[in-house]
Amino acid sequence: MSAVKVSKEVLGFVKDLTTINDSIIFENTVDKVIVKRANPPMTIAYFLSVPKSELSFEGEKLAFYNYPEFYSLVNAVENAEIEQEENKLSIKTKNSKIKYLVSDPETLKKGPKKMPFENPTAAIKLTAETLKEIRKMIGLLDSKKASLSVTGKVAVLKVYNSSHDNSFEKTIEMETATSEDFNILFTSEIFSLIPENEYLIGIKKKEGIIQFKYITTKAIELEIFTAESEE
Repeated sequence: MSAVKVSKEVLGFVKDLTTINDSIIFENTVDKVIVKRANPPMTIAYFLSVPKSELSFEGEKLAFYNYPEFYSLVNAVENAEIEQEENKLSIKTKNSKIKYLVSDPETLKKGPKKMPFENPTAAIKLTAETLKEIRKMIGLLDSKKASLSVTGKVAVLKVYNSSHDNSFEKTIEMETATSEDFNILFTSEIFSLIPENEYLIGIKKKEGIIQFKYITTKAIELEIFTAESEE
């Protein structure tokens, strides 16, 4: 039996990503633990990496079919330690223990392959305050669609419902002007699914890919991708 080293902060961060996919597969690499999950109907995928100083376990993979269930159990116990023995985890305190059976990673859908994302057509900083504002407007407008229109150093982020003319627009100044003006459409649902934080939005117009890169001073790295959609 070996100890699983993880903080509740990291566990909670992963829980926030289960709005995209409930199942989680942690994969060991040389110096990091990575998670690669997707939701094809939403055309959303993400790639998370956590240093082993923040998360470590035995074996190549540790999988959860229903990660929110596991998180709820861990979160319900104060000052718990987690021990691993083959396909079982024990959530232990001095005088209590919860046994939890983890999933076979081969029975869960594999995560997507990491896509190169260099030299985006445009890069736009999305503040945490703007994200909250966008989320609020999505709810008020029952928005299903979003668009980004870029001209020079100005980006206009718009959320709307294509069944009527109601919409909300936010103008964002960019640090660097783009070499071409463009407009790209995508699902507004991504704003409701990503963890609250500030992001750098990268757009590769030719490939029709939009990247939301989590901005943090910590060693955690998170990239969320969505694809261009039709009107």
